[in-house]
Amino acid sequence: MLRACLAGLIIFVALMATSAVQAATQPVLGSPEYLPGGTGFGEATPRVIFNGGSPGGLLNRISWTGWGKPTAVGTGYVAVNRPQGNYYPLVRASLMVSVLGTCPGRSERAYKVLKLRVPQWPGGPLGSWLKWSGTRTICSYDEPDPSYEDGSPGRCDAVGEFGAPDTVQSIAVYRMTCRRAEPIARTLGGLRVAQGCYRQGCRRTINGARCHLHRLVSGETTGTDYPYPLQRVSCRAGKSTFSAFKVLSYD
Repeated sequence: MLRACLAGLIIFVALMATSAVQAATQPVLGSPEYLPGGTGFGEATPRVIFNGGSPGGLLNRISWTGWGKPTAVGTGYVAVNRPQGNYYPLVRASLMVSVLGTCPGRSERAYKVLKLRVPQWPGGPLGSWLKWSGTRTICSYDEPDPSYEDGSPGRCDAVGEFGAPDTVQSIAVYRMTCRRAEPIARTLGGLRVAQGCYRQGCRRTINGARCHLHRLVSGETTGTDYPYPLQRVSCRAGKSTFSAFKVLSYD
């Protein structure tokens, strides 16, 4: 009986020691020197990530799955810009960390790349994976990713004159090229719909994509000196998605 108790105690202590070692060797998120004054960098499974600046650089209520594996995923909440200025209430974002290694001047294992997907408005489709702050890694904030020099991947140019009626702007795509998105946007820009579509929303099939023209949201405008109302538009074609704002006239 005593031997059995001792054996059980030894196994328990060994398991506790193993857990402690595993916890101590968990990879961290980038480098604590990525952004002095930031939050979450250099930590394992951070619940909050913050650049220390605008609300758009704050991720909170983060939960992770697979931390310690080559790629880990998570969910969190972040503020995204309203088209007319300021921010929407927090929206849910998808997170992914990858590229395990060590940051220059550091010895601990770290995930060197952080990406996220966010919607353009609460409840909207998630856009493409974007690197955090557009940097090559989260080891150094001073190393921008060259692929972001011409704008964020997954973002397409407006079709029409930005801010003018019948323009489709702020086009975000996932698993869809801008070349594929442009004719959808062009058709949307010239689309004339009944007033009921603005009040209640409506659906149309455009260039093979199933599109939802959402009901108008009060106060959602171009935000210019002569603001025009905006209509949210989301489309889906298989696993590909498209979201944008259509500028309406006052007629």
